[in-house]
Amino acid sequence: MSTADDLFYIRYMAARLSAFRNVWWCMANEYDLLLTPIAENDHTVKSISNLKDWDRLGKELRRADSYGHLRSIHNFTVGAVPDFDWLTHTAFQNGNTYAAVLELKAKYQRPVIADEYGYEGNITGSEWGDRTPEEELERHIRAVMAGGYASQGESYIVNGNNRDIFWAYGGEMVSNSAPRLRYFREIMEGLPFSEMEPEIIMMHTSSGLCLHKGAQLFLIFYRRPEKKRGFSFLYTDTAERYRMTLYDLWNCTELPMGAVAEGHVDVDLPEWALIKLEAEEPVS
Repeated sequence: MSTADDLFYIRYMAARLSAFRNVWWCMANEYDLLLTPIAENDHTVKSISNLKDWDRLGKELRRADSYGHLRSIHNFTVGAVPDFDWLTHTAFQNGNTYAAVLELKAKYQRPVIADEYGYEGNITGSEWGDRTPEEELERHIRAVMAGGYASQGESYIVNGNNRDIFWAYGGEMVSNSAPRLRYFREIMEGLPFSEMEPEIIMMHTSSGLCLHKGAQLFLIFYRRPEKKRGFSFLYTDTAERYRMTLYDLWNCTELPMGAVAEGHVDVDLPEWALIKLEAEEPVS
């Protein structure tokens, strides 16, 4: 369409949909595959003028939507993640969720969401549509433990129906990761997640991933193929005692553990362990 038609369409969509509270704008599906000129099967050719076009469209949407819904744009797997001032958050497509969230948060200084890290499903021969429940769950958790967000989806062909797949049409979810991610979400909703940051230098967690709010609250995730005993908890300016809760994220169970002190904690850890440590006394 012409630029004038593009802008009219944006205003039309905003007028029709922005009154609904559950709207979340995504300007394109893999915008960088639509850049021109582009050769067949060649995702490397870029056009600066088209980047300016996407910027123009995003700014028009921001003007047209008086309710200020979230706005993002979706990239191809190896495509650049753009930086427009109308973005409310950075969205990206990549399976390496932990590293990508850390990098994009530092680069753009805005919330980051892994909105496509692969789909749990049985579409064989595709890297994106045949992820296992374990891969799906871990990629999602790693995005959150980096201080970001993520969205889960599935691509199961059910009873030979290879058209009406949840990935494209919705319907009933049959994945094994979905109920476990629901449990993980319930845990995170009970925490001050927006006030927590990933800890990657000062804390020794024996290869675990850590989120913390100062020295008051720590959240540590371990993924181990076998049950292991114990973990290390070493940090600067910690409280003398912490109240510990142990979650088994695969079996969706909670195991209150009482109080622990800094150092080595001798406790059996499940394969999917999430450990919450809350200071019993305020830490100055």
